[in-house]
Amino acid sequence: ITLDASKVAALTTISTELMEDSDPAIGQVVTNQLAKDVALKVDYEIYNGTGSPFNGFRDTSTNTDINTTDKSDADIAYDDIINIQSDIMEDNFDGGTHMVMHPKELGMIRKLKDAQSRPLFDEATFGSPLLSEHPKSMGTILGLKVVVTTQIPTNLGSGSSTDVIVLTQGVSGIYGIRRQARFNRDYQIDTDNWKIQTNLRAAFVMKYQKSCGIIQNVTTS
Repeated sequence: ITLDASKVAALTTISTELMEDSDPAIGQVVTNQLAKDVALKVDYEIYNGTGSPFNGFRDTSTNTDINTTDKSDADIAYDDIINIQSDIMEDNFDGGTHMVMHPKELGMIRKLKDAQSRPLFDEATFGSPLLSEHPKSMGTILGLKVVVTTQIPTNLGSGSSTDVIVLTQGVSGIYGIRRQARFNRDYQIDTDNWKIQTNLRAAFVMKYQKSCGIIQNVTTS
């Protein structure tokens, strides 16, 4: 497997007056925001990239061995999660470790109820701190640690649907860093402004495609 690093960068301009007068210091505020923006861009490409710079999880035209099931704008169901886990198991993996979704879809899943209108995933089965070992995990569903991201689109299908990704940590894909995030500040003498920039170089590639699955086009409303 070859990892080809690509550069991700963010840049903004700040006046000298703002640098001098702001409280809290605007330099640190902007630096934190630039770091967040770059991280979100990397997340977006890992999940949605179509080759430039990455082939992400949802690029099923390239990653043709990923397990998929299409809901065609219907609500997600308890059985859908079990079925995608079973598909992964049939390919000799352990049914996944994490389930990645948009916050809107997490809200839909947490509203699922049984025949007696009781939540399938209550505080004891979903949100317990004991179940949230992953730094970004919200809880677990059917043994899958739930990770939310705003970088999975919600305008799929007829316009209000999204995808839910089930993956196996350390197996489904490989993410590598060639250059850690760097922050640079440059004074612009002609305008009396400062430019603040951050950049990193990273790479992502699918490894074992059959160790993950996608529940496609599930409604978010």
